[in-house]
Amino acid sequence: MQSRPGHPDGAAVNSRWVCKGRDEGPISLLAIAMGLSALIVGSAGGKTVLMEDSEQDRRKRRHEPDGGPAAVVTEQDDETRELSHVECWKVLGDSGIGHLALRSQPVGVDIMPINYLITNRQLFFRSAPSTKLEDLVQHPHVAVQVEQLQDGSWFSVVLKGQATRLASDEDIERSGILDLIPTQLGDKLNYVRVIPDTISGRTFAAR
Repeated sequence: MQSRPGHPDGAAVNSRWVCKGRDEGPISLLAIAMGLSALIVGSAGGKTVLMEDSEQDRRKRRHEPDGGPAAVVTEQDDETRELSHVECWKVLGDSGIGHLALRSQPVGVDIMPINYLITNRQLFFRSAPSTKLEDLVQHPHVAVQVEQLQDGSWFSVVLKGQATRLASDEDIERSGILDLIPTQLGDKLNYVRVIPDTISGRTFAAR
């Protein structure tokens, strides 16, 4: 920091952050190009003075107030690791609640909560008559995402596969889906099986 001659009250000016004002030419975009975070604190003598946020202040702002991207991108935690297939299936089997993502019309993609059952490494859920079943017939590729908090760590698993409606009584009874009690009201008398193509997951420390 240095005192600028002629500056009111002899205020200190950080020379790194002084840019030209309107009377001296266009304001420099160097700070923006360098990705630096700054705050306009005042102007004098036709020049704008910017003051850089401290590292501590930036780390306190984990997310923007309006829900935008995180203000600071932190390095991946050392405790983050990929889950094995056995661990993924355990998380799926222990949870029973997840989110189903499927292609739909007219919005393009839809995400909805489901409760499900795992039998022989296949996922089953119940559904009431709706456009969701029609969408599954036309676009059977779906994804199911499950999250679980356990012992101070998050476990997140994504299963991707193809959904088909169970048509025979034998398949319905064998799946065990009749024992699954729906968490939402309604006659959910349609039974859907998701045969997995891929399954992946990771665990990381809860914050």
